[in-house]
Amino acid sequence: MSSDPLLHQRFPELADTLPFLRLGTAPTPIRPLDVGPVVFLDTYGP
Repeated sequence: MSSDPLLHQRFPELADTLPFLRLGTAPTPIRPLDVGPVVFLDTYGP
């Protein structure tokens, strides 16, 4: 069994909102987010 802390143990103030996942030393895999079509609005007007 690993001695790495669980996510909710490392950040107890966030325990109610964090999943009970084991933290590790390896990097977290990153994948592109699929957010659908993106519309950019002109914030300065016409």
